[in-house]
Amino acid sequence: MKYLIFLFVPFLIFSQNNHTDKLYLIDGKEYPCTVTSLDDNKVSFLYLENRNESIIWDAVDKLEIENFGIVYQKAKGFNSDYDLVKNFVKERANKILSKKNKEELLINSEISKLNSDSPTAKKWSMGVLFVPYYLGEINQVIVDIYPPYVIVYNSVTNEINMEWFLNFSVTEQFSFIFDFSYNSDYYETKVIQSRFTNYDTTKYGVFDNKGIKKLNIHLGGKYYFFKKIPETVNIFALAGFGRQFAFAERSNVDLIQSPGSPISESNEAEYLENINSLWKLYLGFGAEYYLNNSLSIISQVRFLYSSSSGKLNKRYKDDYTTRTTSSEEKLSNWITRIGLGLNFYF
Repeated sequence: MKYLIFLFVPFLIFSQNNHTDKLYLIDGKEYPCTVTSLDDNKVSFLYLENRNESIIWDAVDKLEIENFGIVYQKAKGFNSDYDLVKNFVKERANKILSKKNKEELLINSEISKLNSDSPTAKKWSMGVLFVPYYLGEINQVIVDIYPPYVIVYNSVTNEINMEWFLNFSVTEQFSFIFDFSYNSDYYETKVIQSRFTNYDTTKYGVFDNKGIKKLNIHLGGKYYFFKKIPETVNIFALAGFGRQFAFAERSNVDLIQSPGSPISESNEAEYLENINSLWKLYLGFGAEYYLNNSLSIISQVRFLYSSSSGKLNKRYKDDYTTRTTSSEEKLSNWITRIGLGLNFYF
């Protein structure tokens, strides 16, 4: 921007340049000007703010040209070579016009470069969004090993997330958004226990593990209420949908088998995947401050609705009984997510 102002300086100086010619009219008034052409009927010249003007010879008392002095007087006519003066005026006008055109082309070129480098002209942007806080309750699911049933309870857990997003601008004020995030948790325990008495020895061992990986993908649209200009704040609205894909592993294995040990089977891993694979819809708004043509700070709030369902089947068998259990759960949540991030335009 500073460079562009520097380019404007000579153009502004030219537009306010002191004129080197002078017109004396028959009413006694004098007008500094720059004569651009002469013909048999009139004098054409540049006057205030370089406006093109002309006046008929009958209104001219005297005419003074830059290097020639007084070249015309009403009572005597031209006292200098008319063709020489006319050619001088014409060549000078061509030089002035050429210089003006070059300066305008240079300024337009720099403006074009600035426009092509502005956030508005750049189609793509990507960034990261830090989500340190959200409002709302999340349904948590616990599956008991024995007896086989499901516990669902509400909790407020302040999960901290990092999201990566990619924007593609369709117009100056509308763009598509693609973002995703990933998180996972896993635990495993291995217990071996031996008990010795005077009568016998008992050994017990179990391996228990549970892990779940969550991949969140969203696709939406963002509408800016104003054009993107560096060093300004722009507000926007956004809406979209998404899906959380869950990948689970779950096992509970007796490490030391003994005759008559009970058998417990379930589709718990499949159930955990289904109950954590959420369909999502969201609405939101935010603001973006453009630090320069390539980098901005973004802050946004999203109101996100999600739902999922899952069916758990379990079978338990020992020497005396066989027991089967089937339970189906449907969950939904409303969450408000508040995030702050950086956006890079390219």
